[in-house]
Amino acid sequence: MAGPESANNAGAGGAFVPLFTLGIPPNSVMAILLGALIIYGMQPGPLLMVEHPDIFWGTVASMYIGNVMLLILNLPLIGLWAQVLKVPYRILFPLIIFFTIIGSYTLRNSPTDILFLLIFGVLGYLMKKSIMMLHRCYWLLF
Repeated sequence: MAGPESANNAGAGGAFVPLFTLGIPPNSVMAILLGALIIYGMQPGPLLMVEHPDIFWGTVASMYIGNVMLLILNLPLIGLWAQVLKVPYRILFPLIIFFTIIGSYTLRNSPTDILFLLIFGVLGYLMKKSIMMLHRCYWLLF
């Protein structure tokens, strides 16, 4: 469980580097932040650190504070997070399906989004199964 969370934190913090140094947003969240900075009259790029050091160092400090808070909150809760792994699959699977359906619907309040979720979910499942079958056939042939 620590590996994906570490990768997520590293990716989120690392996304600020091209935004603040070059003014290039690496993902959609940073593009929104780029738009917000421009609206407030700040041009991201090499001069951001010179013209607005408070924004740059405030962001760096907030990442440090956020990581310390995650550490303080998660160390005592490791046992609780490990208990999630003991939830039976027959209970966990319907909950995952339920929350993905709710999440896809609330994005635009459109039932069509649920339909797309189900179509692409089934399509992804079938593609995964077909790849596994091809992989087995490949090893049987050679």
